[in-house]
Amino acid sequence: MNDKRLLRAMRLGTAFSWVIGSALLFLALVGPFIYDNFYVGAFRDVVKEAADKVIASERNELILRERFLAFGHAGQPSPRFGNASIAKAGLFNEPRFRLDGIPLDNGHFLVQATSRPEALLSYWIPALVYQHEIDANGDTVREGWKDQS
Repeated sequence: MNDKRLLRAMRLGTAFSWVIGSALLFLALVGPFIYDNFYVGAFRDVVKEAADKVIASERNELILRERFLAFGHAGQPSPRFGNASIAKAGLFNEPRFRLDGIPLDNGHFLVQATSRPEALLSYWIPALVYQHEIDANGDTVREGWKDQS
């Protein structure tokens, strides 16, 4: 009688081990795909949307004041755009990434969004850099993700 119970318990334990092992193997194979396409993909969308909002505000500044507003680098404060809606969006207080507006020597303007170092561990996001460059007329010269390798 005890042998049957022991055999039944061993069968149940073996089946349970197979289920747990199969689930862990599935997560090991599919987990990176889910992380890249859903978690990091959503973060990339947020970063690109924020950079696009800043580019739109820089284009408005170009029309209103005939200049770009530099910000974020070399200790410069957050910009005071003529469009107040960008300040309300809280883009410059985002804990996961920082935005920099950099005037280039050729007259172009670069908006760069980078992952904050402290966010790499806190939010489990990779080091990402998104750049959007516009020329003196406000037209896009280039935009995209900068390779970190």
